[in-house]
Amino acid sequence: MFKRKVTEKLKRWKENYSGKYAVLLEGARRVGKTTIALILQKKIINLIYR
Repeated sequence: MFKRKVTEKLKRWKENYSGKYAVLLEGARRVGKTTIALILQKKIINLIYR
């Protein structure tokens, strides 16, 4: 899997705002929004259950 530019922004969101605000992924069709959401979900679940 290749690295996307939005990954760093989502890391900052998770560190600073995830307790207060939801994240909204907007963009054109077929650009990887669902893939990014699934990757973020896996990372958060791994952090919670470790």
